[in-house]
Amino acid sequence: MRHNIPIISIIVPIYNVENYIHYCLKSIQNQTFNNYECLLIDDGSTDLSGTLCDNICHKDSRFKAIHQNNQGEVAARNQGLRHAIGKYIYFMDSDDYIHPQTLEILYNAINKHQTSFSMILGKRVYNFDEPYSHLRLSYTLLSQDELIKRLFGNSDVEIQYQVLWNKLYPKELIKNLFLNKTASEDTDYNLRVFLQSHSAVLINAEMYYWVQRNSSITHSGINKRFVDILDTYYNMYNYIPNNKKEYKTYCIYKLYKRILNIRYHTEYTEYKQYARNKIKTIKK
Repeated sequence: MRHNIPIISIIVPIYNVENYIHYCLKSIQNQTFNNYECLLIDDGSTDLSGTLCDNICHKDSRFKAIHQNNQGEVAARNQGLRHAIGKYIYFMDSDDYIHPQTLEILYNAINKHQTSFSMILGKRVYNFDEPYSHLRLSYTLLSQDELIKRLFGNSDVEIQYQVLWNKLYPKELIKNLFLNKTASEDTDYNLRVFLQSHSAVLINAEMYYWVQRNSSITHSGINKRFVDILDTYYNMYNYIPNNKKEYKTYCIYKLYKRILNIRYHTEYTEYKQYARNKIKTIKK
């Protein structure tokens, strides 16, 4: 039986990141907020990632490694949700890193403003020695209407609302929510969270460092997943209650923008016909 219950559970899916994981784990260890557990979900890594997870667990009791056969990032995160015992949940990717005050500021903000969850801003970086941002904190309170609108909003902004890794979720808020395996599982998940939320507080500071790698899914170009995101938005449309017609309108608007984008970018690729068939089905 564990007597010291952590306030925050950090969930980090791990798969073949032996060259990057050190920076992620070090940034977690360097947090000014210490009352956390960090669940390292090793999703069947074939490199030294699993061993590196075990090594840090032996040195730091706040870290716990869970090894499983390779099932994908969604299954790894869901495994973390099942094992998390903290009052709050924070997701992080294993090849990124965070500002030393990230957990402290997220935790203080959600309690000060009594919102459903708190969120920071993410920043794209291209290496692991980027200087930390000079923090000038300001806060924006967002209603449920504003959250939904921004989730389906302008492409320069919406990514901050779609991703998991910049938000601190109370476990009570998401206790019945697990990730679905879709082409955009973060967006799918956050819509369901937002529909259960009355408000959020946005800390206007870049504190999550999103490392850009050519081998990542984000940079994989035109592929089946790029087209299948239409299914994600179609399913999201069906999540929205019929009495929330304005939210459905936001979703339809975004869905059709995606259709135009996918039609254009697949025109001279092997996915042209696959995209056309998908678009036809969605429109029907």
